[in-house]
Amino acid sequence: MKRFCFRLESVRSLRALREQRSREAFAVATEMWGRAQEAVKCAEANAARLSASFAASRLERFRPAEQVAGSAVFANAQAEISRLITVREDAASTHNTAHDKWLELRRSLQVIEKLAERDRSLHHVATLRAEQNELDEFASIAAARDLRRS
Repeated sequence: MKRFCFRLESVRSLRALREQRSREAFAVATEMWGRAQEAVKCAEANAARLSASFAASRLERFRPAEQVAGSAVFANAQAEISRLITVREDAASTHNTAHDKWLELRRSLQVIEKLAERDRSLHHVATLRAEQNELDEFASIAAARDLRRS
C-alpha cells in the first residue's frame, strides 16, 4: 500500500504559517494592551498622590504661587491620564481586531486539519483492508495446498 500523502499539505502549511503570525501579532497586541492598562493605573496613582499632596499643602499655610504651580502640575497629570486612556482604548481596539483575525485563521486551519485527519483515517482503514485481503489470500492459498495434498 502507498504511504499516506495529504494533497492539501501545501495549503495546510500556508494556513499554519498565517495562523502562527496572527497568533504572534495577537500576543504583541495583548502585551501592548496590558502595558497601556498599567500606564493608566500608574498615571492615576500619580495623580492621586499629587491631589493628596495638593490638598495637604492647602491645610498648612496658603501660598498662592505653590497653589498655581500645584494646579498646573495636577492639570498636566489629568491631561496625561486622558492621553493614556486614549492609548489604552486604541490598544484594546487593536487587541480585539488581532484576536478576531487570529480566531478566523485558526478556524480555517482547523478545517484543513480535520480534512487531513479524515484522509489519514480513511487511508488507515484502506491499509488495514489491504493487509487483511493479503492475509485472506495467503490463508486461501494455504488451504488450497492442504486440499491438494490430501
